[in-house]
Amino acid sequence: VGSVDSALEPLVADLEACSVQAQECLATLRGYVDGLEADPARLDAVEARLHQLSQLKRKYGETVETVIAHGAQAQQELEALTNSEARLQELEQELHKAEARVAEAGLALSRKRHKLARSFEEAVMAQFRELAMERARFLADLRHEPDDEGVPVEGKRLACSRSGFDRVQFLLAPNPGEPPKPLAKIVSGGEMSRVMLAIKSASAQTGNISTWVFDEVGAGIGGATAEVVGRK
Repeated sequence: VGSVDSALEPLVADLEACSVQAQECLATLRGYVDGLEADPARLDAVEARLHQLSQLKRKYGETVETVIAHGAQAQQELEALTNSEARLQELEQELHKAEARVAEAGLALSRKRHKLARSFEEAVMAQFRELAMERARFLADLRHEPDDEGVPVEGKRLACSRSGFDRVQFLLAPNPGEPPKPLAKIVSGGEMSRVMLAIKSASAQTGNISTWVFDEVGAGIGGATAEVVGRK
């Protein structure tokens, strides 16, 4: 085109210079590529590793650090499982020692309870006599309940709570000849007022509480009995 339009002739020199530079760049790039060491196996290994890391992050955490932390925890759990038999034996020994201590303390507490239960019964019935219930009989029933998952005591397993082995239930026989029955099931409203007053009064004698406040302690009673309860 420059041979037809002289205005374009200056571009010919510029293009020729660009061509020379391009040839030089091409030669340099060919030398660079020829100097590279191609390792398809290494490339496959890196790509496989990247794919594995991607799967791990998808399953165990968003970062490689999180995945590593999860792996460390899994290793600890594996070691614990591997040594589980020895650890189980160690825990069983600790459990046997703890059960022995519980049994010893529970039995000692139970003996004290049984001893005090008799004096408590006498104290409550003394209150009964002052509350016009001299014919009633009060019992503190202490029992041990079997439990297959309980604490071994003298060849058997017993149920145990924070308060020991004893299951305590108050029994009342309102009249002579009647068998004692659970207090909550047999007392009437008037009897309940007097029984509770007697129990609280007997308890106050062994504690550090000097005053009890009752709500409607006279419910269901009247006449001479009401006067006795009021004085008490």
